[in-house]
Amino acid sequence: MSAAVNLGKQAAPGDDVFISYSRKDEEFVRRLDDELKRRGRQAWVDWEGIRPTEEFMEAIFGAIEGADTFVFVLSPDSVVSKICEREIAHAALHNKRIIPLVAREVDAALVPEAIAKLNWIFGRESDDFEQSVDTLVTALDTDLEWVHSHTRLLTRAVEWEAKGKNNSFVLRGDDLREAERWLTEAGADKERQPTALQTEYIIASRKAAARRQRSTLGAVSFGAVVAVVLAVIALFARQEAVKQRDIAKERQEEAERQSRIALSRQLAAQAQAMVSQQPKLMGRAGLLAIEAAQLYPSLDADQALRSVLAVLPQPHFSLPSKPAAQNADFSRDAVFSTDGDSLVIVDGDRMLRGWNLPKRRQEWEMPLGEKAEVAGVSPNLSQVALRREDSLVICRPEDGRETPLKLSNGSDAHGEVAFNRDGSSCIVRTSNGSHIFNLTTGKEVSEVNGWATFDPKGGVVKGQVARIENGQIPALIADFKNSYPDRAAAWAGEEGGQNETNTALSSNEQYLAVWHGQTVRAYEIATRRLLGAVTNDQDVIEAEVDDRGRFLVVLGERGVQTRIWKLSPVQEFARFTDSTVNRVRFSPDGSCFATIGSWVESVRLWLTLGGEEVTTIKTKVDLGTRSDVCALDSNGEYLLMPGSQNEAAVRAVKGGRKLVALPHRGVLGFAISHHDDRLVTLGGDDGIRIWQLQRTGGKITGASGPVALKESGEINGICLSEDGTRLFTAGEEIHLWNTASGELIARIPNQFGADTIACSADGTLVAVGNRTSQIRIISVQDKKLIRELDHPQHVSSLSLTADGRYLATSAWRDFGYQARVWDVATGQQVTAATHDREVSRVFFSPDGRSIVTTAVDNTSRLWSLDFSPDGKPVGTTEVARIQTSGATSMTDDGRYLATASDGAVRIWDLKQEDLIAQVQARSFRNLTRSEWKTYLGQMPYRKTCPELPEEPE
Repeated sequence: MSAAVNLGKQAAPGDDVFISYSRKDEEFVRRLDDELKRRGRQAWVDWEGIRPTEEFMEAIFGAIEGADTFVFVLSPDSVVSKICEREIAHAALHNKRIIPLVAREVDAALVPEAIAKLNWIFGRESDDFEQSVDTLVTALDTDLEWVHSHTRLLTRAVEWEAKGKNNSFVLRGDDLREAERWLTEAGADKERQPTALQTEYIIASRKAAARRQRSTLGAVSFGAVVAVVLAVIALFARQEAVKQRDIAKERQEEAERQSRIALSRQLAAQAQAMVSQQPKLMGRAGLLAIEAAQLYPSLDADQALRSVLAVLPQPHFSLPSKPAAQNADFSRDAVFSTDGDSLVIVDGDRMLRGWNLPKRRQEWEMPLGEKAEVAGVSPNLSQVALRREDSLVICRPEDGRETPLKLSNGSDAHGEVAFNRDGSSCIVRTSNGSHIFNLTTGKEVSEVNGWATFDPKGGVVKGQVARIENGQIPALIADFKNSYPDRAAAWAGEEGGQNETNTALSSNEQYLAVWHGQTVRAYEIATRRLLGAVTNDQDVIEAEVDDRGRFLVVLGERGVQTRIWKLSPVQEFARFTDSTVNRVRFSPDGSCFATIGSWVESVRLWLTLGGEEVTTIKTKVDLGTRSDVCALDSNGEYLLMPGSQNEAAVRAVKGGRKLVALPHRGVLGFAISHHDDRLVTLGGDDGIRIWQLQRTGGKITGASGPVALKESGEINGICLSEDGTRLFTAGEEIHLWNTASGELIARIPNQFGADTIACSADGTLVAVGNRTSQIRIISVQDKKLIRELDHPQHVSSLSLTADGRYLATSAWRDFGYQARVWDVATGQQVTAATHDREVSRVFFSPDGRSIVTTAVDNTSRLWSLDFSPDGKPVGTTEVARIQTSGATSMTDDGRYLATASDGAVRIWDLKQEDLIAQVQARSFRNLTRSEWKTYLGQMPYRKTCPELPEEPE
């Protein structure tokens, strides 16, 4: 329970908050009170209890009536407190604004209805406490004028009632008129409802005023004068009313904006919590993240969307399928062909159905007949290997013919079957070795003592497979004859007991999954290398590795959870909570996977693409720390990056395919023209070369050139004008080049040398920085210094806006951890963006409305610049954050960002609209109306995913 400070006194209106809480949450409330005071808010809190001589509940009720807002601190103790229950009831009786603040997790079933129906603010140990208080203060400020009026009227109405409803205490004049206006507005909004006492008090005040008015109407002439005066006053009053209406409208719009921001942050926090703590709520987390972003496009919403995308798979398409009867005596399944372009479904009506995946077309169907399993599929779907109880046959669905395969040496027929590219041969892998068949004759042509498969040219490749020897998991490699890995082996548990260990091979038998209990390990067989170990939330039912050793799928208890992990290094990629999934199959190249369930009417295919990352391109070239290590073109079509030690490569942004190779030894830096496909490559010891891309039918087909620059001395940086006609190089002095001819246009003296360089879009201004922490801005036309800036420490990067008005800078060992924005005309710093560690890289977006920063804590961040009415940058707001280092380039529209780190260049999608669309595409349903009310309160219901039907309760 709680009450106000100085409860022996009458509670005065105008105090911000009455805090209701349990004594066991006193430490939390003291911290809350301190934070509110720091923000200029006054809270009524009972720290010492109420003296026995005081009227206990009367003092509490007076404090509640005198406060603008009633804050209830939710905890397991407060929801069962009788005193807290009475406080809540009194606040509800007087229509007080009630805000629930969660201090500790509670059982929702025990929360009073007046609290349960409201939006909660979370201030638990796992939450950001200061952000929670910010959300609370925003809520306190929402509709503040109406709340103050409610409190003032309630206090006077209570006093009037306490004095026997004496007319000496009624409202008069402006107070009465303001109260009547307030009552009218309150009646029009169900969220603003007066109490019965307030309504009675206002009506009584009007009646008293009417009686007074009748007693003065005898003097007609006086009334006429009053009318004229009132008419004049009314004219001025109308003008003032219009002005006040506009002010009120602006305040209302701002209050609504702050309310949206608060709700957006709350939904984003709830989505993040569900991703990390409640995997069963993945679908709901995605929907809440979408709503958070649509309410207000903040960093919180951005991070919630990216967190959801990291664990929601991307749907490819669904294939119609017949569900199995619940008492069926066979397992429903799906098997990919060896090239991954075909899929055979073992259907619930005992039919085989062959699908061409690129065309998304069913090619044939065939009765399965007696109980059988699919052992393999040829690349062109023309043949299917079926494994029956005591035989193995090759079926040709086109004409229904079957060819039995008779294995030599009495080998069993329970192995996997691999077809060559044209389907003329197959390999049957059994516990006794691999058998190669000519399918034209149906005869076995050879036997391999061990595992074997086909290479791309049709030759047979031999290999080894794995086993578990004497219960020891690390003993992975053995001769095929000695052990067959699909057999479960005994494994000594931690306490020495014998437990069953399960194993499964990839379809090409190069990788092995081993699991026991909740732990799964994946191994590469040939090298005995552990690819990764993961721990599941439940006991593992099944696990599988794809044929490239990139992904591991883990099925938990049926109907609970399926998780897919990237390997080397281990990172969770996708998570299912679809209760119908009981089997997952990877395509041979790991590019997609299929989910199969016994009682669902489709087989779903999913792409293995990661979250907001569009493309990852691996390279063996050391990318170092240079800021120009790769470059995006203006439209996000292609990327220029190192290809090898002897070339630069032009690659497609989507998919990473190499489009053009540019011979150049030891490439260190790049630049791309925004308009004409002109490229610049900087070699460490092989000079500067300028290239022109060539296109045919709009597609990049090659490059002409190069034009080689006759540059001498060390080059520390390059900068290309927007139209691609001018190139600046930074070294001991600044050189300006004509990119078409390769001629040197000008030498610009720079006595301090330059380590980094930037130029304006038109090439009229150039900025350089160096190790002496000096930044110089030079006019190119007259080669004169126009501005010199003092900067902390060694300058690491520079960027000019297209019009040259503003300069962004970063520096090594700048322990203010800031990227700074400067006004070139005045030399004054106008704003900054602050990281948690030193900033190593900064550049403007092409439109100059944002900056991108990278810090040594391996985060790249996108900041929106806040502008004053006269168009000057005055602040920064972080809107996106990516856990990677070395942000180097951005497209003109700000959609794609290129980063370079860890031997790879990655392309990222920064647009929240794109992230929203991705999450919508991966969602299976909409929020129900009851879920909507729980999370979004009284906001009008809408479908979060317009393409999906409304979810039934």
